[in-house]
Amino acid sequence: MPQIQPSGKPLRVVADGNRQVTIQKVHTPRGERLQFDASATDESIRLDAVALESVTWQESSEMADRAATVERTTTTVERAPSEVDELMIANEYGQVQLERVDDDAVHLRAPKLGHEITLDVDELEWLTVQDHETFTTFLEQPFGPEDHDHH
Repeated sequence: MPQIQPSGKPLRVVADGNRQVTIQKVHTPRGERLQFDASATDESIRLDAVALESVTWQESSEMADRAATVERTTTTVERAPSEVDELMIANEYGQVQLERVDDDAVHLRAPKLGHEITLDVDELEWLTVQDHETFTTFLEQPFGPEDHDHH
């Protein structure tokens, strides 16, 4: 069975000093992904560029509402410093740049589509508990909201 190969150094975002999401670029048998590991949900997810692009055209207020539904455990994590402040993932269909903007948030930008969103630790934790159906729903409009001019 092929293994998942980490690529580069991880990016970490932290909230309240006791919740951490680690984001690591990995190579899988199906291509390049970003892996999100959340300490408070004890969950992880690997997302490709197209799935992450679909996140960039979500409304910030809706993402905050979704994040409020996540059950979290109180954990103590040994906070490790972030070794990088940005990651990029791409494939033949999509490209997303992820940049840490504060200790507790990242900014995702889909340069080809012109969409972007900032996600805090709560919203990143929400991503880790999603399944394939969430991103299938997001991709019902593959280039983002219909009212956006896509070139």
